[in-house]
Amino acid sequence: MNQPLPDNTLGASLYFSVPPYDGLEFIGAIANERPSDIFHTGWALNPTVNVHSELKLVLQLEPLANLATMIRIKQETDLNKEFAKKVAYNLFNFLQSFNRNENATADGLLVVPLNTIDKWFDKFMKKYAIDPNFVFKQSEE
Repeated sequence: MNQPLPDNTLGASLYFSVPPYDGLEFIGAIANERPSDIFHTGWALNPTVNVHSELKLVLQLEPLANLATMIRIKQETDLNKEFAKKVAYNLFNFLQSFNRNENATADGLLVVPLNTIDKWFDKFMKKYAIDPNFVFKQSEE
């Protein structure tokens, strides 16, 4: 902000909307106490956003109490964390495919070939090149 907001009980919130523009998603907020910020959108990993070629940004003045709640909720639903969980789950499933009697030890360890992670990574990168959102489409059953 170039100038402080005239009311110290308000902050400026930033939202985005994708076609058909029937809803708003909170990105972040600034206020007199924090007049600038960097917002990480996660749009590249978000399948509901990255399929669109355009979106709208909306700036609104809102009470600081409302913004504090929205910031807390946004932090609880971190898309990067969700993506990391999905990648780890994908690796786990790949390693589970080696879980046969001849690969298991008596104490429950799984023995896999040394190049297993390399194979998984190559396979993962090929799928990612085709569809960066493929990990969000796999089920966690």
